[in-house]
Amino acid sequence: MKLIKKLKSRINPNSKRLYKMPWGLFECPACKKIIERDYHNGIRQKTCGCISFIDVARKTNTKHGECINGKSSHLYHRWRSIKKRCYDPKNDGYKWYGARGIKMCDEWKNDFKAFKKWVLKNGYQKHLHIDRKNNDGNYSPENCQFITHLENSRKQTNVKLNFEKAQEIRKLYQGGMGFTHDSLGKLYGVCGGAIHKIVNYKSWSKGLL
Repeated sequence: MKLIKKLKSRINPNSKRLYKMPWGLFECPACKKIIERDYHNGIRQKTCGCISFIDVARKTNTKHGECINGKSSHLYHRWRSIKKRCYDPKNDGYKWYGARGIKMCDEWKNDFKAFKKWVLKNGYQKHLHIDRKNNDGNYSPENCQFITHLENSRKQTNVKLNFEKAQEIRKLYQGGMGFTHDSLGKLYGVCGGAIHKIVNYKSWSKGLL
């Protein structure tokens, strides 16, 4: 709960502990009631006990209309996924986004409805990918667009590869060192299918750049 004011230490009459503990005034986020709690319990508890934390979370999500039967909508899930990639070091994609300095603009980061408004006006469909025009730029209205999965795959490959790297890949694959499409894909940060096209001269060859 939210701490409003710290109070003097005293013995908790409901506890078996007979020593003084710090107390405080807390505001319950669910019913907005101001109550006294010993400091550690007050900080740890999500509500005063009026409703469960699950109900609080559900009520919060419902404010933007993106929670149906306790599940977030596809669009809300995308918004949260982008934020996690940019700001959560524990997220698998963080090393490719947040760790590189890529962020979400304040307008979108702090307001899902602003993100939703832009998305619905700029060609959003479930099967499309949200793409940053400048691969080193942030998620923002001026730098984002919607593209197909195929277009996204081609763009990612083009960003990570060039003609010189394609030549290196062919030499490694043909050099008898046991490299496979997948192992070379991991080495160069692309999928095995992209390596297959390169070693078979279906991409990054003269006339096919």
